[in-house]
Amino acid sequence: MSKKEKKPKVIKKVRLEEKGLTAYELKALAMFTMVLDHVAYIWWRPLGNWGQVMRVLGRFTFPLMVFLLTEGFIYTRNRYVYVIRIMITAMLSMLPYKLAFNENMLNVIFTLGAGLLILMAEEASIRRFTKIPPYAWQFIYLLVAGGTAYLMRDFDWGLPGVLAIYVTGQLKHRPYWIQAFGCCGTLLLVTILRRIAQGRMFTTSYCIFISSIALAGIWICLYNGRRGNDRKYQKYAFYAFYPLHLLVLYMIRTIL
Repeated sequence: MSKKEKKPKVIKKVRLEEKGLTAYELKALAMFTMVLDHVAYIWWRPLGNWGQVMRVLGRFTFPLMVFLLTEGFIYTRNRYVYVIRIMITAMLSMLPYKLAFNENMLNVIFTLGAGLLILMAEEASIRRFTKIPPYAWQFIYLLVAGGTAYLMRDFDWGLPGVLAIYVTGQLKHRPYWIQAFGCCGTLLLVTILRRIAQGRMFTTSYCIFISSIALAGIWICLYNGRRGNDRKYQKYAFYAFYPLHLLVLYMIRTIL
């Protein structure tokens, strides 16, 4: 053997689950696009073409929120605490939402909470009444989700949102691309059908606007199933972000 023995090259193997985006990164992306969307909504005219771009990017927010909500539904330790936390956030956001947008509708967190309650009720029914096949309960709660969505049609993302949450909840434990297709496909389909029912035109700008909902599915497909750098205090920071950023936007608008 020669004195200068070559050392074997060490090849670092990167596990599949280390690639892609974590839940923490998806949350951060959702917050970023949310701010873009809300800024463009408030200052639409001064921003001009940039406002349109920001609104298009803002369509990523809700599909990501739906996906992350259903992930939390599956993996949270206490679902009752989970839904209570969401509903408290929704109620605390009522005044900031009204101040920031001057809208009478209720905020999107109520939509998320309603969808979560339907998933919880369905799961409880399947577990308790075992003599009734699960597919029968799924059909029943699909009707419940449809009725709830109609009643919440004036909420922020109310009509398509509740249905998307229910559909995505049924696709859990399936590949992420299937969940992305179910979530974004439901949002897009219901949004289109609603516009047709209202007799409104499909302009080129509107088609570009809603097509970005489908593009949000790409981010969901990149999810690697890991929580990421999501410490306890950061978890609560995500809940606080929604009402706080609305208050900040309101104060900025008032000053300007």
